[in-house]
Amino acid sequence: KAAERLRTVTVESGHSGDIAPKVSLRIGPNKTYESTMRKIRDDYSTHDEPRASHVKDVVRAECTFSHPYAMAAWIALISEKCIITRVKPKLFVENADERQHCVLLNILLQDHSVGELQLLFEEHANLKRISHRFYRITR
Repeated sequence: KAAERLRTVTVESGHSGDIAPKVSLRIGPNKTYESTMRKIRDDYSTHDEPRASHVKDVVRAECTFSHPYAMAAWIALISEKCIITRVKPKLFVENADERQHCVLLNILLQDHSVGELQLLFEEHANLKRISHRFYRITR
């Protein structure tokens, strides 16, 4: 059902040739109440009150990129248009259990809440979709 609620926008550059940088934006459903409460209980039990204020991914979107240049250009553009409140470059985490092959950006939204943008390369996004099926079973 969640996949049905996703909205996807794909933008391709006007370059001709065999490599045309592409960006896809998938806006997902908001995190459910149950999932938010589980995250507060499991991930933020030792954090300062109010613990719910530490949840930064209630509003979620994913951007996939066909080329590193497209990702760099997009980050430059979004940083001019939005207030970025946190950057988590999970591409370079040494602990393999925490590595997600993505960059997480938290952005201040117009209603003053914070949303999370997950930035990935197309290949990693495809692997994530396959592995997420197993994650839902084990969760």
